[in-house]
Amino acid sequence: MKPPPGFVAWRAGRWHWWARAGYEALPAAWLAGALPVEPLPGGRGGVGRAPWGGEAVVVRPYRRGGWVRHLVRERYLLGARAFAETWVTERARMAGVPAPLVVAAGQERRGLAYRAVLFTRHQPGCTLAEAPAGPDVWHAVGRALGRLHAAGFHHPDLNLRNVLLGPDGAVTLLDFDRVRRWPGPLPTPLRRWALRRLARSARKLGRRLDAVAWAALRAGYATAGAFDPTRPGS
Repeated sequence: MKPPPGFVAWRAGRWHWWARAGYEALPAAWLAGALPVEPLPGGRGGVGRAPWGGEAVVVRPYRRGGWVRHLVRERYLLGARAFAETWVTERARMAGVPAPLVVAAGQERRGLAYRAVLFTRHQPGCTLAEAPAGPDVWHAVGRALGRLHAAGFHHPDLNLRNVLLGPDGAVTLLDFDRVRRWPGPLPTPLRRWALRRLARSARKLGRRLDAVAWAALRAGYATAGAFDPTRPGS
């Protein structure tokens, strides 16, 4: 697999790396333990933040979830998850979807198994799970989801923790690990499934979407040029 435009690729021992131009020294610093990574509030699976070149980066090692994590924590068989996520995130950004900026990705292979890590530029703010959300926020969330779906991307893990709110109210969608792109706009059943997934996530956190919030989300969704998947006949 080749890296996206603007990235360079190289091998160092068992590791295979991609890095955006200007970030080539980042992987070596991380491997050497010279990157002072601090856990992010609410971060899961070893996700942390570290200063780098006058800014900050988010370091996300790939970790298994569910019951499998008790047997194998960070090893995967076959595939190339970090590189696949780099590509789909880049394609989403090029399509106008508010997605993170990937700056480096790598994987270490041992036989058929590998472990991987992804680096993205840190963006200040908090997730929707941590912040109160009025109609303006839900409108912005709807607009971001509308762009995602109009561009044909299906995000199977759409929950409040994967929606970042910036200090200026801008929304960024996080964690494109399992995101896949359809040829053309996302089919209606998957759009409805995604919005129900988001609403279910809100209920689990005691953040039920009332009629006002739902109307704001739908209005924002429509501004992105996406049809309303909740309307009969859509």
